[in-house]
Amino acid sequence: MTDKQLSLMESGSESLVQLAIAPDGTRSIVKTLRPGGTVNYPFEAFAYSQLAALGARVPRVISVSPEALEMSAFDGETLDDLTYLYSSPDIFDEAAHDLALARQITFTGFGTAIPSDQGFSGLLQSWQDFLDKGLLDLENSKLLPQAMKDKFIDYWNRVAPDIELPQGMLVHGDFSLSAVFVKDGEYEGLIDFGDAFIGDPLMDLAYFRFKEVTKDYGQLTYDHLAKAYIENTQIDPAYLEQAVRLYMIYWAVKRIESKNLETDIVTKFLDKAQVLADSL
Repeated sequence: MTDKQLSLMESGSESLVQLAIAPDGTRSIVKTLRPGGTVNYPFEAFAYSQLAALGARVPRVISVSPEALEMSAFDGETLDDLTYLYSSPDIFDEAAHDLALARQITFTGFGTAIPSDQGFSGLLQSWQDFLDKGLLDLENSKLLPQAMKDKFIDYWNRVAPDIELPQGMLVHGDFSLSAVFVKDGEYEGLIDFGDAFIGDPLMDLAYFRFKEVTKDYGQLTYDHLAKAYIENTQIDPAYLEQAVRLYMIYWAVKRIESKNLETDIVTKFLDKAQVLADSL
C-alpha cells in the first residue's frame, strides 16, 4: 500500500474511502474503519467473493481485515443523476440479474452477520424475530405522525404473518441507483455491500423503491428493476408486491429514526413515508 497514491473520495461517519493508484496505473478502492464505525468489512468481502463466484459483476477483493478493505475499482460512474439511462431497461435487467444471485447465498440465522464455523451466520433465530423487532421499532417511533404510524402498523399486522423465509439469504442493505455502476451507458457492476446482512433479498427492492418513491422517475426505474427481478427469480409478483410494501415500511422507520440526521433529511424521508402510506 505504501507505493500507492491515495486520494480521498468520501469521509463518512463509518468509513474513510480512498482511491489508490499503483505505480503501474492500477486503481483500487480502500475503505478504512473510522473510530466508532461498525462496518463489517469481512462480511462485505465475503459477499463480493460469493457473488463473483456465481458470475456477478462486483469488485474483486484484494485484501481485508476488520479495520480495512481494499478492492478493485470499476471504471465509469454510478447511475445517480444519469437520467437519460432511466428509460432504458437494459441496465436494470443486468443489475437485477446480479442482485438476484444473492438469493443463492444462504446462511443459518437472520439479521446481523456474525462469524461462524460455516463462515457467517445470522444473530437471530428466525425471520419473524427480525420482523418482530421491526414492528417494535415502528411502534416506538417518535418521528412518524400518529395517523401514518397507525396505517403502517395495520398493514404490518395484516401482512407480516404471511411472510415466510425459512432460509436467510444475502441482502445488499443499501441498494439504490448509487449502487449501480455504469460506463459509457453500459452496465458495469454492483458496489457498496458495506451494509449487507442476512435476510430477505426483497428488502433490496423495497429500499430502492422507497428511496426513489418521491421522484418523477421513481416508478419507472422500480418497474424496470422489479420486472427483471421477477424474470430472474420466478417469484410470484403478487407476493413480491406485498412483501416489498412491508419492507418499505421497515426502511421508512429505519431511515427516519437514524441518529444525527439533519432536519431537512428527516423531512425528505417523511415525505417518502407519506407517499408510501397513501399507497397502502
